[in-house]
Amino acid sequence: MRVCLARDDMKCQNCHKTFRDAYNLRRHQSRTSPCEVKVEIHEASISCQYCDKHFTSKQSLNRHIRQICKKDENSEFSTDISEQPSAEIISGLQAQIEELTSLLKIQAGPTVSNTSNITKNTTNITINTLNQLNQNNAVNIYPWDGARCINIDFKMIQEVFAENVKLREYTSMGEYGMATPLTARPYVTELFMELIKRAHAEPAGGNIYLSPNRADQVLVLNKHSQWEVIPFSEATKILLDDVTSWMKLAVLSHEMLKTLPMEAQSALACAGMHYEYEPEEYLKLIKTPMAAHLTNCRNRAPKPGTQVIATDSTLKPPPRRSNTIVPLGPAMLRSSYDPPIAYIPRYPDLSAKPRLDEERAAKLFMRMRPSSPITVDYIKNLAKAAEEDVDYLIKKLWEATEEEYLKGEDAGIALRVIAKYDEDHSLYD
Repeated sequence: MRVCLARDDMKCQNCHKTFRDAYNLRRHQSRTSPCEVKVEIHEASISCQYCDKHFTSKQSLNRHIRQICKKDENSEFSTDISEQPSAEIISGLQAQIEELTSLLKIQAGPTVSNTSNITKNTTNITINTLNQLNQNNAVNIYPWDGARCINIDFKMIQEVFAENVKLREYTSMGEYGMATPLTARPYVTELFMELIKRAHAEPAGGNIYLSPNRADQVLVLNKHSQWEVIPFSEATKILLDDVTSWMKLAVLSHEMLKTLPMEAQSALACAGMHYEYEPEEYLKLIKTPMAAHLTNCRNRAPKPGTQVIATDSTLKPPPRRSNTIVPLGPAMLRSSYDPPIAYIPRYPDLSAKPRLDEERAAKLFMRMRPSSPITVDYIKNLAKAAEEDVDYLIKKLWEATEEEYLKGEDAGIALRVIAKYDEDHSLYD
């Protein structure tokens, strides 16, 4: 009798369930209710045996051990003062005081009549030394509930685009490739994770780490220098929102525009807009790498006995240049919606019906808001109701959001309509 056993290459990449043949695997992957992505960090299989870092795949672990991990750092002697008990430090210093006092008595002989002053001075030196040790054992950390939970300077952005091979590949795709939603998703996720890792690598950036008890919770440092527990999903959303705000400031900065290549500037603008168009999609994509990263942040958390001081960042937003319009939308969107040649009026007669403007486009959109998933037919019907071609309608919707004729939820839905149109222009010809 033939027995079919489950094989490792017949494993679902989302839920890690193993099947005995390709047919069952395909049926599992094509079912109506998709399987849930596992977020748990399997420490036994993807943790480094030398530095206890965690990874999302064995390939990442092997590459880390070969190229990055310094195995000889695990020395049995530690120079970190915070690891030594305070009582041991005090007893050692007191022994030095007694030895110094006895030596002074021997050298001075009978002329030394008052050794209390010597002891007093030496005790003062000891107290000053201990105070200095306590100051060295303190760490300043940006508070999670400060101006921004994460601080990203322009140097980090420049280094990311200069050093990351995947992001250099993204900038070489051209405007249309960078602005295509499906193509851009892995690259935008990579950009967010690289910036977050660099910001958290700084000592002051250690304001968050994954809870050792539950994988769906994190610990964050508040303004009162106290650690509090918040949901993992909420912390991820706050992190991505703040990273997006830093990227917008970079696009507005005169310094950044001078030093960052134009392709990287377009990539920054596209990445921010992609996240704003579909935040839920990026929260789902970044879930697993973010969990692994915050697990590694646990190793960099302040050790017991360390004084933690919440100090907000002194980094100020760059001033915006006067009389200069800096486009924040994706480069492809700018070229599509703002062509160098003005649109030719459909009604050359001045007495004829005027073309659609931003205000009337906003009113029409609010009157015909989509109540179901946005489709190609909906966009065509909206253009038909406006008596305009689809290209011109989309341009006016974009301008309506820029001029704030559409706000809040209305603006968000309008941006999703624009993103749907950008997926394939040929469908509306």
